[in-house]
Amino acid sequence: MAKPKPLEKFVQTGFRLSETRKKELEEVAKLRGQSVQSLIDEAVELRLQITEGFWDQISQIADKLKIPSASVITNIIIKQSAFQFAWVKVFGTPAPGLFREFRFDAEGFMTGERLSETLVKEYTQKLEKFKNHLVDLQKSDEPFHYFSEEEASFLLGGQL
Repeated sequence: MAKPKPLEKFVQTGFRLSETRKKELEEVAKLRGQSVQSLIDEAVELRLQITEGFWDQISQIADKLKIPSASVITNIIIKQSAFQFAWVKVFGTPAPGLFREFRFDAEGFMTGERLSETLVKEYTQKLEKFKNHLVDLQKSDEPFHYFSEEEASFLLGGQL
């Protein structure tokens, strides 16, 4: 028989919300079938998983555009997801590596700094290889060149 989990002790925290924000949170939570507390917990968890390096880049974009950081993150997610969903719609199947942000390693599901470092390393290697290939093509006298699926995705702005 499984040992029951110990009861989690809660600490009273205090933060202020405007009446408008409180009503907004209550409406969103109700639409999603959850409590305001679980909605807040999700938001805090999301922010905690964003690495500081990534957050600094998001903040720079937000400051430059004079928009909230949350809007920058939302639009990045929408853009990437739209590309992925469109790729599947057009080609009928995900390209190799299209959903590479969902992966596991020996420590379990990868996210945060571990995933960021891994993807930056992989993309740097792939982009260097692609860049070298383009330089070689520029030097060649061949009138036509066929690109691999991965190269075509880079040309189309994908992130394989």
